[in-house]
Amino acid sequence: MTADTMTLPLFPLHTVLFPGGVLKLRIFEERYLNLIRQCGRDHTGFVVVLIRKGREVGDTLPVLHDVGTLATIVDFDHLPEGLLGITAQGQRRFRIHAVRSRPDGLLLGSGEFLSMDPWQAIPDSFVILKDLLEVLAGTSRESFPKKNRPDNDAPGMQNGQEIISQDAASLAWRLCEHLLVPNPEKQAVLEMHDPLARLEQVGRWLESPQLDLTHN
Repeated sequence: MTADTMTLPLFPLHTVLFPGGVLKLRIFEERYLNLIRQCGRDHTGFVVVLIRKGREVGDTLPVLHDVGTLATIVDFDHLPEGLLGITAQGQRRFRIHAVRSRPDGLLLGSGEFLSMDPWQAIPDSFVILKDLLEVLAGTSRESFPKKNRPDNDAPGMQNGQEIISQDAASLAWRLCEHLLVPNPEKQAVLEMHDPLARLEQVGRWLESPQLDLTHN
């Protein structure tokens, strides 16, 4: 292991979490209940990673993609039938080099964080994508209760409010969340290093006659 390598708990899902994105989960497996308790106690997070092959539940280890997103818990709620509901927010991207399983079945991934995107203004050629996001998401101003707002330095956040009007990276992430494209294609965008290249890919999706838009 290098000095930058670390080991983090993994939460395999059939979904892609982007930096700054919000994910609601219902927790019922003991290994994940223990993980949530640990995260609350130690103020840590877990890496949400897309499953390449396999299931979210069960004892068989799924095959995972190599890049996921660190998620931190911003809210939780006790649901009927003993389930635990949590709201998590995506932070930094994490590249997984190796995976191992604990005795309780929880997966651990050793790897390193990818570099954070520098702030980059939205070029005039992509302003139409900002207008589209405002239509799809009502300007994407999802608010949190004051006591549970994400940290101000979370990706795409300032004073607990999302920035989409000026930042190319945040615009690409939020559009990816609202467009109905297959998860492998979203995963490919997650792994891109250039915010403008991500916006170009979103533009190509929009040119496809098969693309459906959704107001999630």
